[in-house]
Amino acid sequence: MGFFNIDLKKWLFVILALLLPLVTINMEQKPVESNWLSRPFLFLTSLVQDGLFNFSSGVKTTTSQYLNLLNVKKENSLLREQNSQLTARLQVHQELELENQRLRQLFDFRNELK
Repeated sequence: MGFFNIDLKKWLFVILALLLPLVTINMEQKPVESNWLSRPFLFLTSLVQDGLFNFSSGVKTTTSQYLNLLNVKKENSLLREQNSQLTARLQVHQELELENQRLRQLFDFRNELK
């Protein structure tokens, strides 16, 4: 009696296991020449697809340029900060050089007096 019990899940699994190779073989076949009725639809879908591709390409380019601009802005602010720090250091070195020249002049004057 257990042999005649029908298990629906097992039968569905067997049927799917048998149909899967048939479906994959069917998908691997070369498509046949499209008929005259489908050509206008294919033409329209190709136009829409090209338009969407160009639009997405434009969005991608714009986004890339915007992100690049943000990076340039950040780099610009860092360079401005470095420039101000280096300008301050240059002023300190120039003042030290002037002080060094004054001290040498005083030292030379002192040596002349001796």
